[in-house]
Amino acid sequence: MDTNTNIYIQNFWYVNNYGACLTAYALYNILQKLNYNSYLIDQSKYNEALAYIFGNFIKRYCRTIDKNDVQNLSISAFITGSDQVFRPELTGEKFSQFMLDFVSESSRKVSVSASFGVDKENFLKETDSKVI
Repeated sequence: MDTNTNIYIQNFWYVNNYGACLTAYALYNILQKLNYNSYLIDQSKYNEALAYIFGNFIKRYCRTIDKNDVQNLSISAFITGSDQVFRPELTGEKFSQFMLDFVSESSRKVSVSASFGVDKENFLKETDSKVI
């Protein structure tokens, strides 16, 4: 990838969780320092109550873009990640978005620090068989 590449980050920055917020902020800044144009995909409007505390911080220090606007752009790289983005019990109806299902086949898909958040036995108990 060249340094004119736009990289979009899909994670949980908008939930009231220090780790999720700081992971997003750190990844965003690392990419900026490497001269990539990085953006956090903004889903805070879908749950404004969760985004209240950390949304203000992120929007002050990072560039965000609405997921619907991302679909209309020519993009070469997406990153999904932070803790538990592969856990359907937490992502709910947005599970497939964290799996980057909306990203074209020609774009790169990368996972950074992503996890299921629970052991295999609990993951299988709480996950719909269609996902597995």
